[in-house]
Amino acid sequence: MSLIWLPIIVISGAFTVAIFAIIHVARTRQRKAELQAQVQTKLIDRFQSAPELVDFLRSPTGQEFVSGVRARQAGAVNRKVIGGIRTAVFLAVLGVGFLMLWGLAHEEGFMYPGIILLSLGGGIFLSTLVSVKLSRDWGLTDEPVKTQMPTSAGDVR
Repeated sequence: MSLIWLPIIVISGAFTVAIFAIIHVARTRQRKAELQAQVQTKLIDRFQSAPELVDFLRSPTGQEFVSGVRARQAGAVNRKVIGGIRTAVFLAVLGVGFLMLWGLAHEEGFMYPGIILLSLGGGIFLSTLVSVKLSRDWGLTDEPVKTQMPTSAGDVR
């Protein structure tokens, strides 16, 4: 067997593994969404009328149920924010490393990946900050939305 086939087999295998991983993640998310829909359907079917459902949601048990959903949602948002910051820091540090190699080795080949990686890190960090701001504004996190009330004495428009 000639060595020309080795890169073809390795690349094809890598793509195959990536495709199977994506399919697995998509199916897992789909199953989770289906289970959540079933739970919600069973909850709605349990009540005979809309006022009964409203009474349940106002009860302490209903409030606990709703707060559990909100806590999971806030947890998911926090995990994504932490993941975004982690990715941004990793790319930025890698970019700085390439730029340091460029300065030490005086090879222009290190400059371009350094600038690209540093820019990607900065962009991901900025997008994470925007996501945090929007999550707070939309009420997706535990923190309340901070609104500034204009003061009548100092309000100049």
